[in-house]
Amino acid sequence: MALAAPILVLKLSNLKDPLEISISDSSDLFLEGTVNATLGKDEEYPDWSGYAMPAGKPNFETDEYERLLDLKVYVPKEELGKYINQTVELRYQTIGESGLAMSSPPVVLHIEE
Repeated sequence: MALAAPILVLKLSNLKDPLEISISDSSDLFLEGTVNATLGKDEEYPDWSGYAMPAGKPNFETDEYERLLDLKVYVPKEELGKYINQTVELRYQTIGESGLAMSSPPVVLHIEE
């Protein structure tokens, strides 16, 4: 039996910049692909997808990709404002060169003004 995701309250009035999501250096990512933030219940077709950041960089000495460390993705305050007095699922998603996508478990946000 899976546990429900915790609900975190986010007060937009306390948010000065975009919401920053740090991605753990141990997360499974497609190193030749990208990573981005998503909002919405459907992880395959989210309501909103953020800017796709590279997840890795080529190492020309080994012909392999290396993981970029300290990755961060962002959700603009304006996007979060569309969910005032509602809950929304926040994830990050990694998409490989083939188009295959994997998403993190959701964090449920309750958005307040």
